[in-house]
Amino acid sequence: MFLELLNLIVFLNLCSVNFISSSPLVRSAPEECPLKDGNLLTVKLFVDGDESCRMMCQKDQECNFYKYYPELDGRPKQCFFFDTCGRTVYEAPQQCIMSPENCLEIKPFTKTAEDCAKMCQKHKRCGYYKYVEGDLTEGSGEAVPRGRQIQVARLADADTPEFCYLLSSCSKRMIENVLCAIGANNFLAVKLFVPDLAACKQHCEDTEDCRYYYWYPIDFSPSPLYCYLFRQCAPGDDEPEVALVVGGRHPGHYYLDSDDFNDVVRRSHVCPMNIRSEGSEAARVKRAGASAIYYNGSVLLCGGRLTRNRLSDCMVYNIADDLWSEHSITLRPREEAAIAKISSRVLLIGGLFETSVEIWDPTDNSWKLGAELPNVVSRGCAVSTGDSIILTGGHDNSSFASLATVLKLSADTGNWQQIESMIDPRRDHTCLYVEFERSKGILVAGGLGTSDEVLDSVEFYDLEKNDWTRVSSLKVPRAEHTMSLIYGLPTVMGGVNGNEFLSSMEQFDKSGSSWNVPLQRDWRILNTALSAPRYEHAIASIPVSKMPNECEESLNEV
Repeated sequence: MFLELLNLIVFLNLCSVNFISSSPLVRSAPEECPLKDGNLLTVKLFVDGDESCRMMCQKDQECNFYKYYPELDGRPKQCFFFDTCGRTVYEAPQQCIMSPENCLEIKPFTKTAEDCAKMCQKHKRCGYYKYVEGDLTEGSGEAVPRGRQIQVARLADADTPEFCYLLSSCSKRMIENVLCAIGANNFLAVKLFVPDLAACKQHCEDTEDCRYYYWYPIDFSPSPLYCYLFRQCAPGDDEPEVALVVGGRHPGHYYLDSDDFNDVVRRSHVCPMNIRSEGSEAARVKRAGASAIYYNGSVLLCGGRLTRNRLSDCMVYNIADDLWSEHSITLRPREEAAIAKISSRVLLIGGLFETSVEIWDPTDNSWKLGAELPNVVSRGCAVSTGDSIILTGGHDNSSFASLATVLKLSADTGNWQQIESMIDPRRDHTCLYVEFERSKGILVAGGLGTSDEVLDSVEFYDLEKNDWTRVSSLKVPRAEHTMSLIYGLPTVMGGVNGNEFLSSMEQFDKSGSSWNVPLQRDWRILNTALSAPRYEHAIASIPVSKMPNECEESLNEV
């Protein structure tokens, strides 16, 4: 009895325990709710004013919050019904390991699983919750901690409170024995006189942010038993990147503009940024279906559309001055075009009704025509591999049917050629050039399939083997989203899933259950999200040292 009580106290002390009381939401007093992921019930059109919207919500048994939008951009009056005003959080699955590393708080005497979920929504770092009630004895089916995951046993012949566990993730930090490039960006620490590989591994386990370790025995080095710890394993010690998310549309189908935010996605949080400019230039960032890229120390944003108008102008974001301004005019209007860079040149590729390719020539600051595509490619995705550009999927001019076609533009020949097709046809997907510990290639994720279904499938093209392999699927199917390499981890953001508008993000990373899957990685939902659901947005990946971190964490609180 004493030992069981001691075990319980030890684990509870690993997190801060709070005794709380909860009260049911008062349905008779719905309030305005910010647009957030996963909580939208329905949208009513042609609603005559805010008061009518409120009354309609009161009469709906599922509606707890509402938001009213007047007529704007040719859209009718709209009334949004919400179930909750909190972030989307997820119930921890049975295999989710609870440990000191991911446990934020434990709240005993929680009445229901629904109350537990709401507590998680209110904690800005919580992404998963686990509600435990009844028998916690061994063999009862509950996932209980052991070792680092310390046993939580039921007290003999005594009642125990229901527990609500608030978790930052369901994935234990995975570490691996790999010799990474030793440089300022990868390197974390070095330990001397480490007797063996197991001790080096333990140093990594005990060091925050350590993901890789490597031990040099004395036989291989004149120096005394080095243990190197690495935060990342980027090739050539590349600098980590953050992502600037620009423009797009939100669930009211309104374009995000100067009254809203761009988002900077960092390793552990999202920073909403006001759109600043000289004069009226900020209004021109208001667009969807545009193309963006980090180029020459700035962010270039080109084309897209505003209402029914296809755009041909490019804007530039000067990061150092935090200002948007005019950049250039493309030869043709472009919407849903792909963008990539090779050497010092930026390429705008295809788009609606377009086979042409435009190249930004920095020598005379103008756009010029490049090698034409063999056919129209719109809503495809392009990446640079260093000496070539790979263009995946999209649709042609004959229909909106998704394509599995993959085209390659070689820097040597300057011509497009078809290479191995993807396994799944897709459009409105995302793609990213990635280098993992033992392979490098192109990751494509999500999009719309042949029957307009929203895909959760993900594929990897191995550049050495020249073939495509299915890898772990997204947790949430999504299209019209974006993907970037955030501190070395492929990260998808936002998009749509049928009638669900997404602000959630997922990362492709190692976990305790991914050791036997391709690339030894799977997707996990992050415990932070974009400032608002958005789709048809653009993204630019920026070295972390170039992007000042002026984020006020209060902006991310629910």
